[in-house]
Amino acid sequence: MNTKKTSTTACEITLKLKGEGGPNRLDALAIKRVQQDGLSLKFETKSIRATKAVVLAAVKENGKSLEFASDELKEDGAVVLAAVNQNGWALSFAHECIKNKPDIMMAALRQNGRSVVLMDKAMVWDSSTDQADFQEALDVLRALAWPG
Repeated sequence: MNTKKTSTTACEITLKLKGEGGPNRLDALAIKRVQQDGLSLKFETKSIRATKAVVLAAVKENGKSLEFASDELKEDGAVVLAAVNQNGWALSFAHECIKNKPDIMMAALRQNGRSVVLMDKAMVWDSSTDQADFQEALDVLRALAWPG
């Protein structure tokens, strides 16, 4: 009878949590945490904050959690769009290369018209902006200026 004692290393634990070919259980646990409190993304590891599925779950719960996402995901259109759909002020955490895209700006305006202060004014009134989007932006701004 072999009574050899074995110890489990951290790597083995991580591999067991990841499972064989299944979804990464570490990511799944992180998703559960950020679904409860999106801002808890701040306390996740760097690799978790660079995982799109986790960050998407966080920004859907609280758009401002975009602040804690990796730089790469702050440039990702789907992530930024989800963030500004939840909270227009999340636009302040988006990378400069994406925050002035018309679909991102319009989503931020629809969610919170006051987020216009975060936008490059030249881009808001760019002639390439779709006429319907432009009119909607004007309507949002008029409603803010003259409520009621």
